[in-house]
This record gives sequence, C-alpha cells and structure tokens, in this order.
Amino acid sequence: VVFSADGRRLAAADAQHIRVWDLAEGVPIPLTVRRDIGMFNGIDLSADGRILVASAVHHNASIDIVLWDLV
Repeated sequence: VVFSADGRRLAAADAQHIRVWDLAEGVPIPLTVRRDIGMFNGIDLSADGRILVASAVHHNASIDIVLWDLV
C-alpha cells in the first residue's frame, strides 16, 4: 500500500493485482495490467500521484518494471 505525497491517491497491490483510488474524488482509477507480467513485488507513486511504477518477477527470475500514467 502506498499513498501519493499529496494524499490524493492510494495504490495497493498483491501478487496478481494492482488497484488505485483517487481519494479526493472517492473513485477507483482504471488500470490495464498485461497478463504476461509476473508476480508484483513492489509499487510506488510519483510525488504528484500521476505516475504509478510496479516491479514484477517472473518464474524464470526475470524482472519487469512497468509504468502507468494515471492522468
């Protein structure tokens, strides 16, 4: 679980899913997550809450770093 520095966004992840909420509006922010991404093991939001970054590990130990523009 991570909050943006301005407190407007919240992101939470487990191994297979990421969810993001706009707390100011009280609504979820839709994300498209590719099925070929491995198991998520880390997330963070940019200071302004506009960019979400996630890391994922595959069964063969390769790592993906994925960015989403949440605007």
